[in-house]
Amino acid sequence: MNNGTTTKRCGCRHPDTGKPLGSKCPKLRRGTGWNPNHGIWQYQIELPARAEGRRRPLRRSGFATQTDAADALRKISEALAVCAPGDTEDLIRVGDLIEAAVNAQQPVPSAA
Repeated sequence: MNNGTTTKRCGCRHPDTGKPLGSKCPKLRRGTGWNPNHGIWQYQIELPARAEGRRRPLRRSGFATQTDAADALRKISEALAVCAPGDTEDLIRVGDLIEAAVNAQQPVPSAA
């Protein structure tokens, strides 16, 4: 099962091409760590495939800290872990619930 990732990116654009720099922006890093005053955090996780077999990548951004993004990702992973390994019907159902909650800006259903 994919546990997902957190990344930091910004809306800066390349001065010559005008293309977004995203996670390659030089202002995102300061010394050996992340610059707390530049960019936003996001998470990405692959939800179980839909019933018809289509992939379901889930990405959300706008988190102030990496901890906030990781907490949201952890809640999603805990909800997915409720299903028995190999039980595709339950995985699809839980994936549907998670996707609907995130899209409606509601809390992710708890593992309980």
